[in-house]
Amino acid sequence: MSDDRPTGWGGDPVSPPHLQDVMEAADRIEGLVVRTPLMRMHSYEAGADIYLKPEVLQPVGSFKIRGVGNWALSLTEEERRRGMATTSAGNTAIALGHMAGSSACRRDHMSLTLSTSRNGNRFWPMAWIWSMSR
Repeated sequence: MSDDRPTGWGGDPVSPPHLQDVMEAADRIEGLVVRTPLMRMHSYEAGADIYLKPEVLQPVGSFKIRGVGNWALSLTEEERRRGMATTSAGNTAIALGHMAGSSACRRDHMSLTLSTSRNGNRFWPMAWIWSMSR
């Protein structure tokens, strides 16, 4: 198997992260995310165990806070000054709104621009207001 795999959008090939990158990301987002349990359930129909990772327990209700949080906390000082932006109709927008309300981003006076559709996730306005009021 090649280390380079094409992206879903036909962009430049991407390589899987190195273990050191994963460990650094875990350190960066510690305290930002919930350490969710791995839950084992038995499927009698399949005759096998199924393992669930309930990312709905995250403060934004999805796993997106992991990637968005790691990205936001990895920005350089210059990048932080320029702010954050996303076009999203769902969980990425919620996670970015949560990050904008975090103490790390407020400390650096990061701005946030969100572009979303009216048909997006019905919960994101509540998450946005909650994040910005913290």
